[in-house]
Amino acid sequence: MRARKLYFGVIVVCVALLLSIGAFAQQGTDCRRRKEPPKPGTLDLTGEWMDNSVNLKVTITQVGTQPLSQNVEVEAAYVVPYKCAYPSSRSSGHTAVLLNDDFTGQLTKLNLGARSTIVGMVSICLSRTDTLYDNNGTLLTPSNTHVETSSTVVQGKLELTVSDNADSMAGTFEDPEKGTQQISFTRISDKSDKSEYFPAGIINTATTAKIYSEPTSGSRVTYTAPPGTRLIFEDVRLDAAGNPTWYGVVNGEGSAYSKNTGWIRASQITCSIPNAPGPGSLQNF
Repeated sequence: MRARKLYFGVIVVCVALLLSIGAFAQQGTDCRRRKEPPKPGTLDLTGEWMDNSVNLKVTITQVGTQPLSQNVEVEAAYVVPYKCAYPSSRSSGHTAVLLNDDFTGQLTKLNLGARSTIVGMVSICLSRTDTLYDNNGTLLTPSNTHVETSSTVVQGKLELTVSDNADSMAGTFEDPEKGTQQISFTRISDKSDKSEYFPAGIINTATTAKIYSEPTSGSRVTYTAPPGTRLIFEDVRLDAAGNPTWYGVVNGEGSAYSKNTGWIRASQITCSIPNAPGPGSLQNF
């Protein structure tokens, strides 16, 4: 009787061990490359904004991030060019005057407690009215006098203060005709790439692994890759705990549309420096 109990105990332990090993095998290897976190005090305004003063969208481009006490270039361009109220003068062709650039400037943060500011120049449509003369420089007779209003592009000094969450900016600019004018911007696109990981990486098959047409084991098998097959992944599916379950791969040694293109289980791949798995229940495939 004791021997039977002992054998039964050994069987239970072995089954439990095999189940735990099987469950661990389902824990997908995380081969995503983690990005460096933003440095304290950095700011990125890149994206699509609304210029509230003219109710037009602009695309803001920032050259680099803005660490404390360092200036970086910022440029804003209209998505659809702003059309001035009047065409150019007859001597300049009498064509439409368009503003492609909204403003350019330097983004600065003077100290840790201060808000970031932009100091630069804004493009302005300036209108002027001229009385035309004949070719000899004589004022035309009253019956032939022609008064012309035209537009030209000038630059005015701009100062903006960036909000703490970097989703809005407000300030003033100097108009040669109207004096100090208010101007503000509101971010309308999501902040530039906030993902924690790079979108692609290199993995290798740890065992003989099936590559499926879709991220499910019920889909068609496109290829069975031998151990050590080098692949490039370009997509990742995660479980509820944030751990990879499937990798969308292409053949890292051949055409992107080769037999190695498809989906592979995360439990069947390896990489040089895997990330630690996150908490949560393990997923079955």
